[in-house]
Amino acid sequence: MLSARRLSGAGFKVVGSPRYFAKFAKPKRIEDLADHNCLAFTYRETRLARAWRFMHEGVEKSLTPNGNMSFSDGAAVCDAACAGYGLAQLQDYFADSAIAQGKLVSVLDRFKPSIEPIWLVYPQTRDLTPTVRAFVDFMAAQFRASGQTKSPARDRA
Repeated sequence: MLSARRLSGAGFKVVGSPRYFAKFAKPKRIEDLADHNCLAFTYRETRLARAWRFMHEGVEKSLTPNGNMSFSDGAAVCDAACAGYGLAQLQDYFADSAIAQGKLVSVLDRFKPSIEPIWLVYPQTRDLTPTVRAFVDFMAAQFRASGQTKSPARDRA
């Protein structure tokens, strides 16, 4: 059996670089993404692209990104977007720093999907080993210190 501890939540943003937007108009609707090079994050195991999720009028919508580049590493997707190769839908923890530095611009903000929880999953035992306990406590403290903890809860998986 496993134990799970919610550490935080991650939001998603559609972003592009100022360099990209100097060449192409900013999308105003989800449908406008069909006219853009959308950078895909692909799962290593399946090589399938992660669908981009949106919330529109209370209904979650998704679309498969259509573009000429795909990556199996989130940081690489962020780097490619910063370099002006296309639009990306990134988690806040990838996008926020680049946005603050002016490397990326967030678009379609009114269509942000719901927050995805970030969980730490570990073996459930009567007494955790000191190493596992130290790691769980360390990760919880890291997320608390960064202000990312959202209503911590403990559940069993």
